[in-house]
Amino acid sequence: MRARVRRLAQVASVACGLIGLLRTSAAGTTFVVMDEPTLVRSSTVVLIGTITAIESGVTPSDGAIYTYVHVQPERIIKGTLGLDPLVLREPGGAVGEERQVIFGSPEFWVGERTLLFLSRNPDGTLQTNSLAMGKFTLGVDAAGHATAVRDLGHGASLFVPQTGAIVDASRETQRFLPMLKRVQQLARAERRVRRSDDPIVSVPSELTDTPTRFQDAFTFLSNPPARWFQPDSGQAVGFYMDYTGDRTLGFTSTLTAINSSLAAWSTVPTSSLVLQNFGTTAAAPFSPCDMNRITFNDPYNEITDPSGCSGILAVGGYCNGGTSTVVNGTTFNQIVIGKLTFNNGWGGCWFWNQCNMAEVATHEIGHTIGFGHTSDSTATMAAYAHFDGRCASLRADDIAALSAAYPRSGTPAPTSTPTRTATLVPTATPTPGILRVATQAPVPTATVAGGTSNDTCDNATVITTSAYSATLNTTTATTAATDPYPSCNYWARNKTVWYQYTAPGNGTIVADTQGSTYDTVLSVYTGSCGALSPVTGVCNDNTSYLTVQSKVSFTAVAGRTYYFMISASYYGTGGTATFHLAFSGPTQPSAPTPANTPTQITVPSPTPTARAVAPTATATTPRAPTPTTASGAASDTCLNAVVIPTSTNAAFTASMNTITATTASTDPYPSCNYWARTKTVWYQYTAPRNGTIVADTFGSNYDTVLSAYSGSCSYLFPVTGACSDNASYLTAQSKVSFAAVAGRTYYFMVSATYFGTGGTATFHLSLI
Repeated sequence: MRARVRRLAQVASVACGLIGLLRTSAAGTTFVVMDEPTLVRSSTVVLIGTITAIESGVTPSDGAIYTYVHVQPERIIKGTLGLDPLVLREPGGAVGEERQVIFGSPEFWVGERTLLFLSRNPDGTLQTNSLAMGKFTLGVDAAGHATAVRDLGHGASLFVPQTGAIVDASRETQRFLPMLKRVQQLARAERRVRRSDDPIVSVPSELTDTPTRFQDAFTFLSNPPARWFQPDSGQAVGFYMDYTGDRTLGFTSTLTAINSSLAAWSTVPTSSLVLQNFGTTAAAPFSPCDMNRITFNDPYNEITDPSGCSGILAVGGYCNGGTSTVVNGTTFNQIVIGKLTFNNGWGGCWFWNQCNMAEVATHEIGHTIGFGHTSDSTATMAAYAHFDGRCASLRADDIAALSAAYPRSGTPAPTSTPTRTATLVPTATPTPGILRVATQAPVPTATVAGGTSNDTCDNATVITTSAYSATLNTTTATTAATDPYPSCNYWARNKTVWYQYTAPGNGTIVADTQGSTYDTVLSVYTGSCGALSPVTGVCNDNTSYLTVQSKVSFTAVAGRTYYFMISASYYGTGGTATFHLAFSGPTQPSAPTPANTPTQITVPSPTPTARAVAPTATATTPRAPTPTTASGAASDTCLNAVVIPTSTNAAFTASMNTITATTASTDPYPSCNYWARTKTVWYQYTAPRNGTIVADTFGSNYDTVLSAYSGSCSYLFPVTGACSDNASYLTAQSKVSFAAVAGRTYYFMVSATYFGTGGTATFHLSLI
């Protein structure tokens, strides 16, 4: 359908009831039995209808895939709907090469006659109650009797709380007419009146502007094996934890359960896999493939609430990349994102405590690292929860699977190009031309082996040059009582080392930990040791979900001393920390300027190994720099954005060949043209003062879209109204204008329209 760069394919499993699991390449889901009274009581609408159409699409707001099931009602058993057609929104689906699978979702086909128990989403749309639990197919058996058949999907199991038994979830067939009579009686007895403030939306609003693909059926039965590739190069896989914790157990118990679950998978001597808690983060929706996270209490109401200790416990899964590798004779796709969302409403159930949550979390995290159900009933990855006091622990079969997929010895050779890992990008220089700058000495590189001489703020390494690089072994580093808690990761106050730099003038400082061998957090402070104040907004955990290293950039004040703390994530053991710092801007002279003429040099184009920040153009330069036409797309990602020199009145012009540009998985969808997410190139500008930024692509030789963002490359926020497809109906070029805030960094993405092949993109920016 859409010929655009392949995005991550998302595969998810669902823990319905106690726990959802899979060990084979197919799905595995465990449901808690929901009896008819509970099913009717918890449903907003119950109806009989026929499936008339099925279509899948990607929502513009968050990139999630949904399947829209068109239903023609013939009888309303519960609810106040009429017999007009309605459209259900079910999670998951396939659009071209994009695929989001949530096992446990119901299966539909066009022409199917169904009995549907429907629940209301927060926006008023409808979906089946507790996924496949709320859907029956109506038909006739060989004897001519009307039947209602419920199929919970391939590999599903049922947990019966009354007996504690686990049974295979084979097809459930009932005589339809007696069942219909019971359901009608239950609906009449309840006489539930829907509140006026809970309207039902019969057709999801996004269908009016979401391109979709129609299909004959909506079915998901299996997924290919997958694993993380980080252990092959000695890297850990980290998860961020929702800082609210489970509402019933509390944050401390939740943290203990999650950390013990991560540790269970990380301490097997025959396995190379290491899972870490990367710290806390705000709760986020399940659907996007944006970061590894564990969320609690279903804050975005994406899961049907349980009723009577039955229903869905959690939704968990992973996102696939396009790379594959062979391990022990098996070809695995690459896992690039793992995520898990726990439902709310289980606090009053007898089985919900810290120990059992740890078992559930261990089980679900097993999904996010690629494992499914096993036939070994003693294993933690068996098709049901044990709740036998094992908490977070593995059994022999779990360990055997882990050792086979993540062997400690040997490094598998990828069979295709690995997913890009973000690296420090050279700061872009102005286009070639003559600039008056001071001659600069080469960047000094300091290497300190096997020690932590800068283990405290008082012993911070003093940086005296405007371009600095150093490496340090932090395995023996400690944490001082006066060390602050990083604002971007409260738990990353571990194995701290310090650097100190005094800005020689007003300008921009860029610092990073790219090249370090462990998960780092970089935070910046002013003041004095023992009485430090964080520089607002200048703290970074990961520059993107593709890397565990950090990068900060901020406006420096002449003569002010800044302290840089590099710390390890929670439970981190340290390693080799690499630190880079670069200062750009005019230097305050310490003596009268000599009367000689400054050296004139030609500023070269950036090279891939450059780390020094480009000199800032002086405010007296009245004209834009001469355009540069690059032979490729050096600024192909946000992390590689061309950094526009910060000047009082920016007048920047550059040209770039975008024919070879690609689309990164993190590239946003422009709000003014959702399909214009191809051949993307990036520019970055930090406003030195309040004013108005005007940017355009006039002079480009192809149809461009220009969109502006703030935040960071990891978390971009569109600037309201700053997206342009065509500046007017007379041109295919774009122009944006918006109010700029002093000190704020803005990112500009130039993209091609749908099916665009790129060309020469010309970009202009000015601050007025």
